[in-house]
Amino acid sequence: MQEPWANIALAVLDSPDPHAARAEIRERYLDAITRLIGDPTQDRRFASTVICLMTGFGEAIRTLGLFDGRDLDELVEYYGAIVQTHIDAAKAAT
Repeated sequence: MQEPWANIALAVLDSPDPHAARAEIRERYLDAITRLIGDPTQDRRFASTVICLMTGFGEAIRTLGLFDGRDLDELVEYYGAIVQTHIDAAKAAT
């Protein structure tokens, strides 16, 4: 199954126009996550951090095979808590 968080880099790097792909994907993800978590900051710092964490997580699992053999529920709880701190920080900043 394709994992959108792990395919971001490939979508940019394999594009015929990486600069345009980067701009389009960046805005699509930033807009979606900003709305989803209610990031009130002008620079969308909380949304950017969530995207960075999720992209890194997706790449590490897919490319490096990190967390192979780990219980999925345990992994979601562990990593989800890290991401949640930034979602909560966005809500606190409003």
